[in-house]
Amino acid sequence: MMPRIIVLVLLVLTGLDTSCQTPVMLRQTTAAGGGWRRTTLGPMTVHVQQSVGQAGVIGTRRTSGLALRQGFLQPPGAGGRVPRTEALVVSVFPNPTHGELHLRFAEVPDGPVTLELFDLSGRSLWRSLSSPTPELVLELPHLAAAPYLLRVRAKGSVASLHLQYLPLP
Repeated sequence: MMPRIIVLVLLVLTGLDTSCQTPVMLRQTTAAGGGWRRTTLGPMTVHVQQSVGQAGVIGTRRTSGLALRQGFLQPPGAGGRVPRTEALVVSVFPNPTHGELHLRFAEVPDGPVTLELFDLSGRSLWRSLSSPTPELVLELPHLAAAPYLLRVRAKGSVASLHLQYLPLP
């Protein structure tokens, strides 16, 4: 009896009409050069992409106006420009520090100076706002003995400094 039920179920499953499930192609990789185009084919919208890469060990090969690169697919419109900021020239001492930290600026900053201390996981631990002076003396909060990042901002200029905090025993 059981083999007949299995055979019957298999016959029913193979006879099902699957025409209601129309496959829709969303993306297709065609070549290595860079670019994409959206086309409408009846009720479907098809996105055709070309691989956009970055120069690697193999490098970039250019022939007749076409640049071929080793690379990865990028989403459409993923490119953009990052605004350029002027680097703030700051020296920090003593490093490693036990809590008192001196910051000396190459030029007195224009406007207030924002200081922010981060641990290496990116978590903000401390923040301060100071007036512009040639040198700042900071009293850092009690921290665990570890490396930290200090971000110093002053009117569009930024500096990121690596610190080592070693508390006194």
